[in-house]
Amino acid sequence: MHNIDKDTRVAMIDGADCVQIRDKKGISHRYVYDHIFPESNEQEHIFNTVATPLIESFLNGYNATLFAYGQTGSGKTYTI
Repeated sequence: MHNIDKDTRVAMIDGADCVQIRDKKGISHRYVYDHIFPESNEQEHIFNTVATPLIESFLNGYNATLFAYGQTGSGKTYTI
């Protein structure tokens, strides 16, 4: 469990692709993701895991969207 501020806590649940956040009112919210990458992952690994399958599907005629969210200057554009 990590504290964001004095009232908000975040937990990454081991073995699951989700994050649980407890807000200031004590209510828990769970967010499920396709992938959660630790800071130690290389950009190449993230690109190969996320973007490569989308590009292959796109080239086979399917629609594809890649949404990268994160702090400014964290490497989203460089990675993708």
